[in-house]
Amino acid sequence: MLPLSSKVNMSSSILTWQGCFTFMYLNYFACKASPTEHILDLWEARHREPNALTDLLNVLRVMGRPDAAHILETHAGAWI
Repeated sequence: MLPLSSKVNMSSSILTWQGCFTFMYLNYFACKASPTEHILDLWEARHREPNALTDLLNVLRVMGRPDAAHILETHAGAWI
């Protein structure tokens, strides 16, 4: 078993790695002509189940984007 100090060091290096990883993705999407379209295309490719639109709607609401949720509801219809 690792001492507590080793666990803390490993944890902080994992957080640092995740921060760099997130930063790399931000740069990747920033260079796209339409980052939002690209992210939604990736969402669609990974979420093929019947309730995928409902899941996306809930994610948008949790993110604090009621405007985007409203647009999705308007375009997808009341069946969501």
